[in-house]
Amino acid sequence: FSPITRAQMTDAMLQKHIHRAIPELELETGLTFAPVQHEERQAFDQNEYLAMGYMRLRNKPVFSVEALEIVTSNDQTLWKVSTDWIDAGRLHEGLIYIVPINVAVTNSNGSGGAAGGAAFLAILGQQSWVPAYWRVRYTTGWPDTHLPVIINSLIGYHTAIKVLTQLAQANAKSGSKSLGIGGLSQSSSNPGPDVYTIAITEARAQKTLIINKLKSLFGAKLF
Repeated sequence: FSPITRAQMTDAMLQKHIHRAIPELELETGLTFAPVQHEERQAFDQNEYLAMGYMRLRNKPVFSVEALEIVTSNDQTLWKVSTDWIDAGRLHEGLIYIVPINVAVTNSNGSGGAAGGAAFLAILGQQSWVPAYWRVRYTTGWPDTHLPVIINSLIGYHTAIKVLTQLAQANAKSGSKSLGIGGLSQSSSNPGPDVYTIAITEARAQKTLIINKLKSLFGAKLF
């Protein structure tokens, strides 16, 4: 509560801080917490294609890939790659690898058959670079917003920093007081706005640590 007005921070006010923390942390970490479907175009690069169709999606963590298609500039689908071919091992980092090996040993439910896929791969290998060649539709975030404990902790630290900073600002005028009557005087002092400094510093340190670990885990870090 405010030491001046004695106004208290209600649960509803705290909930607003938590809701605001989620989009702020998504921007800061480069990750998506709630499920969101994206559609983006990716260029065809022969070097990346030779690395098993490697491409890096712009949003992460990727939960699922709904469609991977070759689309013309007038939005006509030329080829829809079977989702059975997409390796899911590194989707959380936003990485896609096209591995059509499984069609030789098992049935595929997708639209890319073995014979058609072989012809497609042979023709595609002759091109060096094609802009906006692929269209990918995929979903990022955690299903039903069931966030891991570490994400919830990050939201808690971010919210605590915001709330404690506001309380420190409200406590700014309570630094010291003095009273003198005739030859008598009395003074009192307290940390004022610095009363929450230790708690804010610790919360910031924990927040930075978690963000760095998350960026490394989900491939959102440059190095």
